[in-house]
Amino acid sequence: MEPLNGKFQQLQKDAEAKIFHQNIFLVNEQAANEDIEQENNQNEPTALPELSKGSKGEMVMKAQRILKTTSDYVGYVDGDFGWVMEAAVQSFQRRSKVAITGIINDETWEALNQIPR
Repeated sequence: MEPLNGKFQQLQKDAEAKIFHQNIFLVNEQAANEDIEQENNQNEPTALPELSKGSKGEMVMKAQRILKTTSDYVGYVDGDFGWVMEAAVQSFQRRSKVAITGIINDETWEALNQIPR
């Protein structure tokens, strides 16, 4: 039997690597497509969280940024729903003709999402 030259061995290694990568990425692509398909099959819109005094986090920051554009919120965008934020929400609700609760519920989120950014 004749020894293999380096060129043939490299081609074989490249082919093996290509097959390995195809198998890995194909599995991940199939899983991602299944996740997307599952998400698309849900006919219900994603519910936004109800925010009220004491709420914290990214969604509070989102609401604060929107309310800053309307000049209702004058505080820092810090993700903390305090009394300044509550007053801003009430002010926005009053002008938007939604129930004045000081709580960001579905009705208020809908009005906030109408604000151009």
